[in-house]
Amino acid sequence: MGIFTAMRLKVLGSTSKGNCYILENKNEALIIEAGVSISRVRKALGGNLGKVAGCLISHSHNDHAGHMMMFAKAGISIYSSVPVFSSRRINKLRNRGILIEPGQAYFIGSFNIIPFEVNHDVPCLGFLITHPETGRIAFITDTCECDHIFRNIDHYMIECNYATDILDKNVTTGVIHPTLRKRIMVSHMELENCKSTLMDNDLEKARQIILLHLSDNNSCRVRFREEVSAVTGKDVFIAAKGSEICMLRDPAGRLQPGG
Repeated sequence: MGIFTAMRLKVLGSTSKGNCYILENKNEALIIEAGVSISRVRKALGGNLGKVAGCLISHSHNDHAGHMMMFAKAGISIYSSVPVFSSRRINKLRNRGILIEPGQAYFIGSFNIIPFEVNHDVPCLGFLITHPETGRIAFITDTCECDHIFRNIDHYMIECNYATDILDKNVTTGVIHPTLRKRIMVSHMELENCKSTLMDNDLEKARQIILLHLSDNNSCRVRFREEVSAVTGKDVFIAAKGSEICMLRDPAGRLQPGG
């Protein structure tokens, strides 16, 4: 099975400007986050929105949920929490809003989803995603830490937003306001915390680690990839806009142009 028919991850955005990821094979697709325009999603899917089983949204911030109304109008079912629907007026979703709760299992097409709570500055969910082709995916973003321990994970998609030394340098030079520094540190995952979170979990089956939501100002792609790879011993990729990553259980995924 070639990469263009197998399950793959398409990254449409993974920064504070907009987040959206598509897990897609020949027959179906699952969208995670609605932080980019529906036109970009349609283009990424070759115009075939009909193959979309649904869209998961982690929390209410615009870079993750800002386009959910247009997704719903295009016929895509939105799966998210009460705070997200409350902030966007669920009654306007044309019966496309489906409430999910932490710890409960849901089938979205062939994808099995279990949401779990993470630590952001608004209520936020991570997702344990299982599919026959991919195995188990742990999706963890927009959180300063993760209290959950996972077993038998094939792919980790985890936030690695900033490094403290880079952030502090930017505060000193006036690039970042001290108030913003405080918010970042209590709402996003730092490099060292990302590494310790991964090492606290079961990496035996892990094929790859995909780093999400790198800050434009407070991160370094090469450094982050090298440091996470060094402590985990795994293939590490950056979820850069335009990236495509094979998400099969075997063999390990390989990054396509853009990442």
